Amino acid sequence: MSRENVKLVGRIWPGRADMVEFVRAGPAFPPDVLALFEPNAEIEFVTGAPGVPNLRFEGLEGFAQGWTDWLIPFDRYELDPQEIIDAGDEVQVMTHVRARTRRDGVVVEHDPAAAVTVRDGRIVRVRFFLERAEALAAVGLGE
Repeated sequence: MSRENVKLVGRIWPGRADMVEFVRAGPAFPPDVLALFEPNAEIEFVTGAPGVPNLRFEGLEGFAQGWTDWLIPFDRYELDPQEIIDAGDEVQVMTHVRARTRRDGVVVEHDPAAAVTVRDGRIVRVRFFLERAEALAAVGLGE
């Protein structure tokens, strides 16, 4: 089943995308992508910072709202998936981000990751991590 999970997750991360543009366009998910998500899928943006709460949302509307909130400081946020890793019922998506802040035009680059939980051929949870090590540990692949 793991290979199928990797393929499924690859369908929602087809390639480089500017998430600011995606959200600005009022994220339109193609029907085949909509069908991959459980209606009440959990979406979480893990900050990893002490005292800073994680952002939690539900469903695809929550997915869009989470990205909208996350992207407030940015004029551009290019998300480029680099590797999709099988972790059983979880799939790890390693990405590279090149972003520019709205206020000062500061360019930011980092290598975050996402952990996607798949059950019965549907996505039930997506967790976005700023630090790859945290994401790997969350799916049992860390040191």
